[in-house]
Amino acid sequence: MKKWIASGILFAVAAVAQAIEFKTESNNGKNLTLKISEEQISRSTRQAVLCSDVDVRFTKFKLWMTMHNHGSTPTSLTTVSSQCANVDKINFVMSGPWDLQVQMEDGDAASFSVNVP
Repeated sequence: MKKWIASGILFAVAAVAQAIEFKTESNNGKNLTLKISEEQISRSTRQAVLCSDVDVRFTKFKLWMTMHNHGSTPTSLTTVSSQCANVDKINFVMSGPWDLQVQMEDGDAASFSVNVP
């Protein structure tokens, strides 16, 4: 946090981190957004917010690395509204291309393709 004094008043400004968003469309046409409150996705990314443009109940969020034919530890989904859920316990075990697979209660599914440096 930066601090400075002007005319005897202490001012403090906190640095605001940039958030990144990934967008995809589900098999049935829902527009999904994955928001991460970091400047870039990385192996240290642990949380995200998953949202849809319509009401939906997300049931599964799976990390899958196709080129190595393996996934990662299970994530945790917590519904926060009729269109969004928090995704916790994200654990990218290695760098490279990942598919973030989403399943919904109505049988719809989607996948985000991301590269983890």
